[in-house]
Amino acid sequence: MTLDDKTLKYIEHYKAIKEKKKAEMANEPYKVGYKKPPVSSQFKKGQSGNPRGRKKKPIPETIYQALCNELCQMVTIDNPTGSKEKLHIFELLVKSIIQDAIKKDGISRKFIMENLLKSSIMETVKMLIEKQNPKEEEFTPEERRLLLQDLHQRLFELTKDNP
Repeated sequence: MTLDDKTLKYIEHYKAIKEKKKAEMANEPYKVGYKKPPVSSQFKKGQSGNPRGRKKKPIPETIYQALCNELCQMVTIDNPTGSKEKLHIFELLVKSIIQDAIKKDGISRKFIMENLLKSSIMETVKMLIEKQNPKEEEFTPEERRLLLQDLHQRLFELTKDNP
């Protein structure tokens, strides 16, 4: 397969234009702009974009740690209302045990009662009440500082006027 003269001339012309652009680019300073980041922030040749790589997943030392890691994983479920909700696996497990206990499963009831008896009943009740009525901070530390500053200023102004 041979190339005709017209094609050869086109290739030579294209190479000449390319060489000319390279020479012009070598003389001009580098312009920072759209899709042209500063040279200092560009990746160096032969260097990965993420040199440290992804963090390694911790390897559990005991079966208990492995179980805890798995139970703390988040899963997405569909609510009875139809909306999606993210829950920990241990929360789903507890809900399942409670549902089984409600359906008169003796093993689930026994498990729940044993674990309730292991903990203090008052602590459990207190935790359940706090979970239903979460106590929110009235003021952030910054808001509290500003409020106190304002109160001190007003008190100072009141005492300054009345000897």
